[in-house]
This record gives sequence, C-alpha cells and structure tokens, in this order.
Amino acid sequence: MLVKILSFLMVFTSGLIAGYAYFSPSGSTTSVIVTPHEMNSDNSNTSQNSEKADSSRAQIDELNQIITAQSERILTLQAELSSLATEVPVVTAPPTEVSKTMVKKEEEIEPLVTITTDDFNRKIKDQFLSRFKGYAIQMEGEQLAELQKNFDRQQEKNSWSAEYENHISDYLSRQDPNGIHFIEELNCNKNMCRLKVQSTEGQQWKKLYASMTKQDWYSSMTLVEKNENPNKHIYYIRKHYDY
Repeated sequence: MLVKILSFLMVFTSGLIAGYAYFSPSGSTTSVIVTPHEMNSDNSNTSQNSEKADSSRAQIDELNQIITAQSERILTLQAELSSLATEVPVVTAPPTEVSKTMVKKEEEIEPLVTITTDDFNRKIKDQFLSRFKGYAIQMEGEQLAELQKNFDRQQEKNSWSAEYENHISDYLSRQDPNGIHFIEELNCNKNMCRLKVQSTEGQQWKKLYASMTKQDWYSSMTLVEKNENPNKHIYYIRKHYDY
C-alpha cells in the first residue's frame, strides 16, 4: 500500500514541477526599444501588467510550498518502507522429518523369511479368523441343508470336542447365571459344535455371544441358521483350520 502511495506522490510532484516551469518567468532578458509615440500606450498597461506579475508570483510561491511538502512526505514514506523491509522476518520452512522407514539402518532391516506353504496357509487363516470371528455367517437353502446333514452324520467325539464343549458351557453359565437365555442344545463332534438357544432378549444374547468370541480359547468361525423365529438361534461353530 505504501508503495502505491509513494508512486502516486512522485507522479503528482512531477506534475507540480512541470507547472512550476510553465508559470515561472524566463531567465533571459530582451532589450526593447520604446519610441516616444509608444510611451503613452505602454504607461496605460503598466498597472495591469504589474497585477498579473503579482498573481503569477503568488501561484509560483504556492506551488513551491506544495512541492516542498510533497518532497518531505516522499522522504518520510521512503523511510517507512525501509523500516518495514528490515522488520519483516524471514520465514524459512522447517526441515521436513524424513520417514523413519526410509532411513532405517542396515542392521534394523529384517532379513527375508522363507516359510512353507502350510505355514503360509496357516498365517492367512489366522489373520482371517482374527478379523472375522466376531461375525456369524448366515446359512440357508442347500448350503444349510448340507451343513445339517454333515453334522448329524458325524457324531464321533475327540479331545477337541470335549474341551470346546466345556469352554462354551462354562462361559455361558458364568455370563448368564439367571438363565435368561435357554440353552436348548450344545453338542460337539470332532469337527464342529451345534448350539441352539431360545431367548426373548435377542440383542442381549448377541452381545453375550460376541463377547465369547473374544476369549483366548475361542478360535472358530460361526455359522448361523436363517429362520423366521427371532427368539431362536442355531449356531454351528467350526473347528479351527476346518473351514
């Protein structure tokens, strides 16, 4: 803003100087020969010429005053601009922090690990299970019929089935001591467990079941039957690595 004002004042001052040059009297003198016949006419114009000269000198004095004032103002503005130029801080961008992953020392980089196909499949299943074991996959139609048939056909038990059945039974008993949710069936074979529950508190029951999937011993995916009865819940809990 100060730069714009300064430019304006400089242009304005130049105009005043030009006006001064226009109105100021010429420095050269010219000899004029006046004849006796012209003396009378010249004397009549003397008073008028004197008044015009006085008026011109007054205008020149006024212009000189204006020029002097504007020159002082220009000097003041120049000083202010110089002061601002020295006061404005130089802003420098802070050095960017290079990502630590980009400047890892050679000894911090882990070597390439070679694993077997079985180990790879196990890791994939572990990641899949940890992400989705809190979900129940809804089964219906032919898939549900095949699931029911396979469970009913396989009644053989083993150590896993006994241990898992005890874990589920103990957890539900502790979390529902008043028997709000009725356990109609809990049966495990060597590959999966079937859990049938009757409950009028559907949302409360689903929260209880979800909390069970977060237990350290729980390592299964849950399949659930689709049915029209909102109070009946039938689950098939698959053995780990068997899905």
